[in-house]
Amino acid sequence: MDKLKMQFGWFGVGVDANGLSGGLVLLWKKDINVSLNCFSCSFIDVTIRINSTPWRLTGFYGHPDAAQRKVSWDALRTLSSQSALSWVCMGDYNEVLRQCEFQSNTPRQNWQIMNFRRALADCHLYELGYKGFQFTWFHSQTAPRTIRARLDSACVNQEAIDLFLGSTVSHLNALYSDHIPIVVSLSKTVHPFQSPKSHVRKKKRFMFEAMWIKATDCVDIIKETWNSTTTANPYENLLSKTDECRIGLFNWSKQKYGNCRKQAEDLRAKITQLQQGELTDSIKAEIGSLTSQLENILNQENLMWKQRSKVQWFREGDCNTVFFHSQATKHRTLNHIDGLYNSRGLWCQSHKDLKAIILDYFGTIFSTSRPSTEAIEAVLQRVKRKVTKQMNDSLLRPYHSIEVTKALAQMHPLKSPGPDGEILSPYQSAFLPGCLITDSILIAYEINHSLKLKSSGREGSMSIKLDMSKAFDRVEWAFLQQMLLALGFNPLFVNLIYRCISTEAARCGNISGIQAGTTGPTISHLLFANDTLLFGKATLREAQHIEFILQLYGSASGQEINLDKFAVVFSRNTSSETRHSITTYLGINEVSAHNKYLGLPTVIGRSKAAVFSSIKDRIWQRIHG
Repeated sequence: MDKLKMQFGWFGVGVDANGLSGGLVLLWKKDINVSLNCFSCSFIDVTIRINSTPWRLTGFYGHPDAAQRKVSWDALRTLSSQSALSWVCMGDYNEVLRQCEFQSNTPRQNWQIMNFRRALADCHLYELGYKGFQFTWFHSQTAPRTIRARLDSACVNQEAIDLFLGSTVSHLNALYSDHIPIVVSLSKTVHPFQSPKSHVRKKKRFMFEAMWIKATDCVDIIKETWNSTTTANPYENLLSKTDECRIGLFNWSKQKYGNCRKQAEDLRAKITQLQQGELTDSIKAEIGSLTSQLENILNQENLMWKQRSKVQWFREGDCNTVFFHSQATKHRTLNHIDGLYNSRGLWCQSHKDLKAIILDYFGTIFSTSRPSTEAIEAVLQRVKRKVTKQMNDSLLRPYHSIEVTKALAQMHPLKSPGPDGEILSPYQSAFLPGCLITDSILIAYEINHSLKLKSSGREGSMSIKLDMSKAFDRVEWAFLQQMLLALGFNPLFVNLIYRCISTEAARCGNISGIQAGTTGPTISHLLFANDTLLFGKATLREAQHIEFILQLYGSASGQEINLDKFAVVFSRNTSSETRHSITTYLGINEVSAHNKYLGLPTVIGRSKAAVFSSIKDRIWQRIHG
């Protein structure tokens, strides 16, 4: 450490290593105001002042022995209780927060992960996330015993989140160590390993504020601006009225509300000043009036941040502005785009480059593939009419204001609605009355279980998991239009229905399906949106049928088949020659089991904790943002 201090002219403090493990060093430039609080073999804690604002930095090292790691977590709790400053705690914790951050033949012990989570929760610390490769450490052993994990990370408390908006953690490359370096950027300033970005002032997006509804004159503003303009064209009329309403609400809000936070501070100052003076009856009445005004402003601010936080499980009366503000900050951080890779694999951060990349990407997705009429007709010839005359009469029936009001009343007041409903195939059981999404999951589990147990018979069986690249974007309107007409929708209603999936390959006998048990039904496929499983005999002929159907469907619909994410599972009685011929012909990979279907595992082994750990991780991630 002394050599580094002399070489770079820096100040610093260090803790000696214990053999090949441990050892901490904190170095800083001489022009930075740093004061040492305390240190030990597992941490160095300092206070840093930048522009007279103090904040706290801790370099932390978790004990390498799992049995002794509780001592490290207790030390972290002690550090948390010593200061209320904005706190950044980073280093090698020697532990992971999720099973997916640990790659090995055996899963990480769940109690180790839970102890780490509890320690961070007790200290009110939140992980900052990262950019770059997932793992920060690897144990170089002979494959397949190599272990990789994300042991190094940076955590902050809520005060640091508010102080350092836009903070990021970058994983760099390691050349001579089993740990990779991590770089924590605590502001919008660019660290030495990144290229500078051009700062462009973005136009503020208009948003209807929920707090406006509580104002008595809000309705008057809407009526006045809505009736201020009228055009002959109904579409232009709607756009013109909406735009006038937007401008009117924006100007009214700016004049009526202004800056809620500044108004609240001014009112607090006035109330404090009056409370410290002589308390006459008139002064008390004025304090009461100002207090009522302050409560109204705080309620408005609370509702504003609640709307931005995307949190729906708080009652409207709950006043927790700090919580809602922190949630909104997290959403803004997650939605922020620092940079994108262009088509040549180069990292771009300038506004001009980002705009070009986005336009090129979505331009490619939404460009037509010009499907041939023959391909569309070949797909639609097996589609049966599903929409009856009674259904069309109901769909084409004139709507009334009462129906619109009822539909609006069913929407959540602070979020946008999803699709109201769809005409669906029975195979999409989650959307049918009396059926649940778990029905499809259980069927997939039973079929894959039967596939795993099948070890006899002349012909094997196989299960193929499909993946369509951007399944909801790459759909040709010509294909959808003809599909809806073939299903029997009235042409007047075709433009209002935009998604319907049907399949006919099994009825044609091209895909034989799999029977789960001797008395169970034969199932050839499970469809749920873009999560699809196909089941059939493990023969080259059947693989050829599947390939023909997918290519025909892709040509007609404009959807792109993503073979890189296809996977096939064979039963044990399938010969190696057959496996090789099918995977080579389809150009897909063979796996021992499909990991998940609709978010849950398709095969459950002896270790239930390892199989379902991902669900616990997702719940924990949801709770902690």
